[in-house]
Amino acid sequence: MAAAQMRNNRLIERKTIKANMTDTLRFPVSGFCRRQASVLASALLLLAALGRANATGYASHLNLAYGSVSSAQKLDLFVPTNTSGPFPLIVRIHGGGFSGADKGPAEADVPAYIARGYAAACINYRLSGEALFPAAAQDTKAAVRWLRAHASAYHLDTNRFAAWGESSGGWLAVMLGVTGDQPTIFDDFSLGNSNVSSAVQAVIDWFGPVDFGSADAQQAANPPGSCPTSWYVNNAASSFSSVWLGDALTNIPVTVAEANLTNYIVKATYLAAFLECHGDNDCTVPYGQAVELNQALSNRNAISSLNLKSGWSHGDPRFESTQVTPALNFLDKYTYPLPAIKAGMSASQLNLSWPAWATNFNYTPQWTSNLLASQSWATVTNTIRITNGTRTIAIPAEADTRFFRLAR
Repeated sequence: MAAAQMRNNRLIERKTIKANMTDTLRFPVSGFCRRQASVLASALLLLAALGRANATGYASHLNLAYGSVSSAQKLDLFVPTNTSGPFPLIVRIHGGGFSGADKGPAEADVPAYIARGYAAACINYRLSGEALFPAAAQDTKAAVRWLRAHASAYHLDTNRFAAWGESSGGWLAVMLGVTGDQPTIFDDFSLGNSNVSSAVQAVIDWFGPVDFGSADAQQAANPPGSCPTSWYVNNAASSFSSVWLGDALTNIPVTVAEANLTNYIVKATYLAAFLECHGDNDCTVPYGQAVELNQALSNRNAISSLNLKSGWSHGDPRFESTQVTPALNFLDKYTYPLPAIKAGMSASQLNLSWPAWATNFNYTPQWTSNLLASQSWATVTNTIRITNGTRTIAIPAEADTRFFRLAR
């Protein structure tokens, strides 16, 4: 209902603006009246850009440019208005085989995000018809850097960013989660905000690929029930992955390796928390991709939750109808703010300022350190460990890494 209302509101706004602008042109005005008509038209256009904040509980900032290389480098940002920020942010990344679709359909979930206290950014990026690998990844990172750089203007919490993508958008979301602490070919700082992090704290991956080179073997080993001999062949020269990477996968092993996200997990010091949701009847992206990702993350003791759905297909409507709430529950748990960690703090300061609402998730962390009270982080290299009895998160001293989870 909320999503339908959102679409209806936009349609009403467009019709209202068109009607008022038509009336302005139909009836000639002069002097003061003309200025009033101009102000009215400008005000209506502003309302269209900002959305119906009072009616929906959020302000809409549409087609914000995060880059200047392509007209595709735009995002829509939705920020709650019924409470004060700063707000955690969900960066929603659309699918489409790196070759089609746009940010619009993903906005249907925005009311659900807002209701849970999240701001949301739905991004566009350059598609394969305009620019090949790794342009889409570079755009996605540039969008996150732009959002973090402009966080104060839109009341966003820079330490509580999450990425959420489906299909090829899932690849892009995972890419953000595994490369936040390391320079890669996915960084193009000429797109702007080169001194700002593109890291995210949590990732929701819906039926996304991670390793194009292993997909066909996974389908052959466990063929989907609805397409046991006709599943999508990734190695074909015409496949979405081959087109995006620039040639048939078997011809470009180096590029395939560069696009294999599990290779970055091995190198990472910090990794986001991951929720992978995939259907085992997926004829396009084998569920083995989610299994491979989960295993690679587990090998690093990273936070990873794998949710395989029996009989679900690629883009199954049940993802939207049943999995939005579980995904938000996951983000609630793993995008809580950590206390500030700064050089110069002493061991006696380690028990300061833990947010009380974190205990809502039965997560009562304890700070532990072998630092002496007389020693400070400025002179001692050490790690702080947060534990709830079953999981330990280690954070290096002398680093502001609140939006990371250390893989140890």
